Amino acid sequence: MQAHVHACTTRSATHDRNQDRAVVGDAVLASTADVEHREVGGPAIIAVLDGLGGHPAGDVASEVAGQMLASADVPGGEDGTSQLLQRADIMLQDAMRDRPERFGMGTTVAMLALGANGHGTVANVGDSTVFRLADGGHLDQLTVTDRAAGSTIRQCLGATGDYVVEPHAFRIELSPGELYLLATDGLTDVVPLPDIEAALRRDPAHAVEVLHAAVDEAGRPDDVTIVVVETLDGDAQT
Repeated sequence: MQAHVHACTTRSATHDRNQDRAVVGDAVLASTADVEHREVGGPAIIAVLDGLGGHPAGDVASEVAGQMLASADVPGGEDGTSQLLQRADIMLQDAMRDRPERFGMGTTVAMLALGANGHGTVANVGDSTVFRLADGGHLDQLTVTDRAAGSTIRQCLGATGDYVVEPHAFRIELSPGELYLLATDGLTDVVPLPDIEAALRRDPAHAVEVLHAAVDEAGRPDDVTIVVVETLDGDAQT
């Protein structure tokens, strides 16, 4: 499965560095002045990560996990995807043991794995999200929101390490002409879902610019990462 990918990640208006990351194939985006447009062929991983605010080194956590995903072989199915995210969690735990001042660093993750022959996997840990918009349908959230009352998340990669991470992973069938939106809560906590859906329907190639502008109008209170994936007909040639 091939896809057009449109992505941006920028820091909050009040933060001195961006704790979000975007993964597009083998690239990790730490900051984008403008929306980046790329063509990706499966197998490939596309992901968003949101380093925990208020914890040490949130940007390090999202960078370490993002680099791991960008360099990983694309897993097959739910079990392989869950194991990949659990390995990312272990990597962060090891990084904290090596640098005690980073104890408590963590990140959420939401990912879409594009496989060959129309197969794919969606997975997440935390409250970053993956949505799908198919022809004639509505914007459907595919991921599970690991969030308790208020803004407290139930689990993430890294952090205290006092629980076993249990990723949510789902096998999906990919069809040409679908849209997938991956986003951190810097978008979904600020822009209503009907407005997000309307932007995707009007112009998928420029929806990221429109949505980012809406976040800016709201004062950009949090780091924000927005990735739109347009699935195309055919598999990548190797």
